Amino acid sequence: MAEREPSPSVSRRVTGGSSSARGMMFTLMGEFVLPGDGSAWTSAVLAVFGRLGVAEKATRQALMRTGNAGWLQPRKEGRRTRWVLTPAARRLLTDGAERIYSFGPVQDWDGRWVIVRARIPDSDRGARHMVRTRLSWAGFGSLGAGLWISPHAAREAEAVRVLQDAGVAAGAHVFTGGRGGLGGGKAIGAGGLGLSAGRAADGRVSGGVPAPPPGTGRRGTRAEPSRRAKWVALSPG
Repeated sequence: MAEREPSPSVSRRVTGGSSSARGMMFTLMGEFVLPGDGSAWTSAVLAVFGRLGVAEKATRQALMRTGNAGWLQPRKEGRRTRWVLTPAARRLLTDGAERIYSFGPVQDWDGRWVIVRARIPDSDRGARHMVRTRLSWAGFGSLGAGLWISPHAAREAEAVRVLQDAGVAAGAHVFTGGRGGLGGGKAIGAGGLGLSAGRAADGRVSGGVPAPPPGTGRRGTRAEPSRRAKWVALSPG
């Protein structure tokens, strides 16, 4: 049996919306490193963060912590260091780019939901943080009491992977299926889930941002604040 690739660790230092250097690192990785050759010199990162007003010490700490967490791998070339995206980082950022730059409602929703039940002890803060941040990014909404729901049936495998990476899969359950019984689709929101079927079907459970305007490309200037906020929210810590 093939061994599973070790999962990068997740810290609680960075949460969605944080403007910390570590959160900004994921913006840099997603916007510039991933579309390029997947690597960046330390000097280049220092220069970019310096222009953004981040101190050199904070930038170096962000690089080291991101590397120690398993998202970047340092490669020495003489006296210089090149930071290379790990396979796990490439997967996370590629998936993130697809969702950040997607536009418009989901078409032809089949009416199926994915429900995740995961009871995690309060003492296991790392696992709770990983499950909360990564399921939220995957488009799941919390129903409280360890329950999560998403209208994206195709993300069942992603939910399972999140639970496995957090080390809580053994006691968790994932269900996929359609609504049954009485009531129409619009009654779902009134029934206590906190969202309407229409809102769920058009993919807005996890929010979204418009695609870049024509002519701006991925690095255009318009809507960039929204995109930066999305990359920071993607940061697993």
